[in-house]
Amino acid sequence: MLSTIRGGMNSIVVLFLMGLLIASFAIFGIGDIFTSRGLIVAQVEDAEIDATSYLREFQNRVTSLRGQFGGNFTTQQAIAFGLHDVVLGELVIRAMIDENVRGLGLRGADATVLEVIQDTQAFQTPGGGFSAFVYRSALARAGYTPNQFENLVRMDISRAQLLDSLSAARIAPDVMVEAIYAYREEQRKATILTIPASAISGLDVPSDEALLSSYQDNSGLYMAPEYRDLSFMLLSPANFAAELTISDDQLREEYDARIDLYEIPERRELEVVIIPAEDAARTFYARVQAGEDYASLAEEITGFTLEDISLGALSRRDVNEDYSEIASEAVFALEAGAITEPVQTIFGWHVFRVVSITQGTLRSFDEVREELRQLVAEDQGIGALFDVAAQIDDEIAGGGDMENISRATGLTILRYERLARSGLNSEGQLPEGIEDLLPYVAAAFTLFPEDELELFEMDNGGYYLVQVNGIIAPVVKPYEDVADQVRQRWFDLEQNRLAGERANDALARVRRGEAMNGLALEYGGDIIETDYLRRSLGGRNIGVAPNVASLIFSTPAGETDMERASTGDGYVIIRVDEVIKGNPLENPGRLRSLRSGIRDELEQDILAQYQAALQASTDIYINQDLLDSMFTEDGLQLPVSIPRLN
Repeated sequence: MLSTIRGGMNSIVVLFLMGLLIASFAIFGIGDIFTSRGLIVAQVEDAEIDATSYLREFQNRVTSLRGQFGGNFTTQQAIAFGLHDVVLGELVIRAMIDENVRGLGLRGADATVLEVIQDTQAFQTPGGGFSAFVYRSALARAGYTPNQFENLVRMDISRAQLLDSLSAARIAPDVMVEAIYAYREEQRKATILTIPASAISGLDVPSDEALLSSYQDNSGLYMAPEYRDLSFMLLSPANFAAELTISDDQLREEYDARIDLYEIPERRELEVVIIPAEDAARTFYARVQAGEDYASLAEEITGFTLEDISLGALSRRDVNEDYSEIASEAVFALEAGAITEPVQTIFGWHVFRVVSITQGTLRSFDEVREELRQLVAEDQGIGALFDVAAQIDDEIAGGGDMENISRATGLTILRYERLARSGLNSEGQLPEGIEDLLPYVAAAFTLFPEDELELFEMDNGGYYLVQVNGIIAPVVKPYEDVADQVRQRWFDLEQNRLAGERANDALARVRRGEAMNGLALEYGGDIIETDYLRRSLGGRNIGVAPNVASLIFSTPAGETDMERASTGDGYVIIRVDEVIKGNPLENPGRLRSLRSGIRDELEQDILAQYQAALQASTDIYINQDLLDSMFTEDGLQLPVSIPRLN
């Protein structure tokens, strides 16, 4: 039966229902949720979002994320990611839409509700066809009565009617789609003439006066960076852990404390038959004990096959959590092939059969010794680190400087002189040991010598202290030190200036009809004939720089234009030789994709405008005090005595 329900994931309604099914179990992990009844987390017009519904939805999302990130994903992590805010926002939006639905008088018809439920695969038998038993059983597991669930379906239908009416406006006329397609899928070929600056030679050497004048006019280009003299002190968990000696007695104690981590529990392959009435369940049990076939009798009574009633391999904890402690005791007291007497839960009477038993295993102490040593060292290292950090805080509070802290803790001071923000020193080199400190060097450039010492967090979970001992302000480098750079810059600028003059001359000559080949020989350039370029590829067209491709697609067919070379070496002149408009008939699949994309964009725009209009016209109140009391750094705290909204 459970496998049958899992197979019915083919509609929005089913996904919603299965979310409720999951939440009904996940919610038990946070305590007695029903203590939150009557507490309101938000109010949208007259509609209230109570804490029970909100927490159910939140826990549903946490369970879903565990499926993506693994079973270790915690509620605290979900809160840190802001999942509680996302869920509340979605519930508020849903409530706004529901209020709008009610105001418009929309209501799902009884016949439509019935059709949706009966067509839902999750409520059908393996052979097909709606099953009232499956339907009621699934709802019972989710904690809903048929009336409650049918009202939810009715609201979903009403909501869909409204949103579908908005989506119906996302019509993309053929003439628009085809015009956009023709533009986006346009292809062009072009000829490119390069006018390289590097090909220009024979320039006169500038005078010293000209170079000095250029240096003075552009002194900002020849600045030495700001340098700082810095001292660091590091508190790394790895260093503390490495200094610890862990005895075998300590490891054995930790092994005993963590035994659950190394034990693979016994598991039992189980099947279960659920029968509503006790008398019928005991009759079933007696008939099987008398020799009748369990599987055949189960199918005769419930209509389900062995595959449908299989629960898979479960541990004692699994059975205890999914059913009850009584059920787990009964199941794990049996041999393979035996069945339990009927066990009662709130969903009826259960008869379990043990199909097979997989014995548990335990990793020995010797097998996990080194793993334990690392874990214990890390734990104790972090503890030692925190102790030293507290000692440092005390020293700082007492006015101690790095020298005092070093004497008190034994930590080494790492001193660096004349460091730039990049970590390079004044010789342009990385000092020894600075590589791991580079992010903290940059952070130190926001501090000043007069700032009080402060412990900052490191990426590895440790801490660091940094002290600014001195600041060397940026200064213009002496001309003698940068004369070669000034000279090279002068030549580069002059080459590019002359290349620009050549390019303007070449462009005018090409426009008058002169052949590009001759100009390439004259100016030391190259001729490049492009393949067909596609507008929709933009800068991803192979063999052509993005700025040149943009120029090609903005220049009319048969005409020429010029652009700076993307390499910085001079200019390029382009001539558009051929333009082929995109033909919608040549690629129906791409046309359909474009039409669908345009419709989706229109739909998103319409829905975004609709949501914005609803928010502007709807009274919304968020009970922030209640939310702050529920979601803390320590995780989820159930509300008990928080007052209601007024």
